[in-house]
Amino acid sequence: WGYVKVNPCRGVERNEEMERDRYITDNEFIQRKKVMPEWITLVMDIAYLTSLRKTDILKIKLKEDLTDAILKVTQSKTGKKQAFLLVDDDGKLNDLGMVIQKAKRTNKLIKSFYLFCNRYGKPYTTGGFDSIWQRHAKKDDVQDFQFRDLRSKAITDAEAQGINPKKLSGHKTDAMVNRYIKLHKV
Repeated sequence: WGYVKVNPCRGVERNEEMERDRYITDNEFIQRKKVMPEWITLVMDIAYLTSLRKTDILKIKLKEDLTDAILKVTQSKTGKKQAFLLVDDDGKLNDLGMVIQKAKRTNKLIKSFYLFCNRYGKPYTTGGFDSIWQRHAKKDDVQDFQFRDLRSKAITDAEAQGINPKKLSGHKTDAMVNRYIKLHKV
């Protein structure tokens, strides 16, 4: 903006971020879902089935991103476009399709453009979601379970089931996918 002649941040080293090595077990996943409101359990299921980040799930628009057969998402972090099928080859809803349908039914009381919205019809902010998550997380015995750990669980479990984790996660390189998987192999 031209207020200072020299950038005071130049030369300051960044704080090194520690990789999370937490793998959420199936039992911990189920325990956490038991204490959460129904709409958050649906967000958790979508995160697990798609490996999408929380912000991308909370921004899903009913008319723009969803059809009867496809969920289209543009990842906010990478800009990569992904499409997830909601139906099987025989035309029946798959697991993701059933979760999306259930989310649509729970959202009928409020007119909104978003699949998940607050009482005013607006999408949840990250801070608002985190506040609700933390308040309910205190009710179970699962330690150190952050929502972002679901992405690692989804990618790790996908690889174990023979699903292409790179395609599921939307990562461009094997190295990035392996950062999620390497610490979680059991």
